[in-house]
Amino acid sequence: NISCIYPFYLGLHYYTTDKKQSEKALKYLKLAARYTDNNFNKYGSQIYNLMAEIYDNNNDIQNSTNYYIKALNLDSMNPQVINNYAYHLCKNNIDLEKALFYSKLAINIENNSPFLFDTYGWIQYKLGNYDEALKAVSKAIDLLSEYDPEIFEHIYYIYIKKKDFNNAEKIIERVLN
Repeated sequence: NISCIYPFYLGLHYYTTDKKQSEKALKYLKLAARYTDNNFNKYGSQIYNLMAEIYDNNNDIQNSTNYYIKALNLDSMNPQVINNYAYHLCKNNIDLEKALFYSKLAINIENNSPFLFDTYGWIQYKLGNYDEALKAVSKAIDLLSEYDPEIFEHIYYIYIKKKDFNNAEKIIERVLN
């Protein structure tokens, strides 16, 4: 259904250009979601994923969780949606074992995304598995095509937990240069 495309892009525009416009973005994304049907599951999944992200950024954990689940129900094999849900669970300390399951699933589907390895590593960090966390986040950095502050922040904290202050300092130097 082509009628969902315009409101989707309006919602995406408001979200990406000004985070303060999240209410406007949600308004258009909800409109786009109404126009999707069963033939557009992947598109609907992306709409719900973006809505979940907006709710998550506004600390509305319940709505965020609900929309991630809706997105997964429409496209359960989308690694971006799976990863975002895993990170959401991890970030909000909801269920780290479930987060780990979903993170592994995302990596099994797509194993060349730095963001998937970062999520997996950060979950391992929160579980106290610092060696596994370091391995995963290091791989994320190796896969990066451009600087991502959150991934470098994660590896910095991993080094600190491992009491590897030399490498933690190198990360700070790398970020500052």
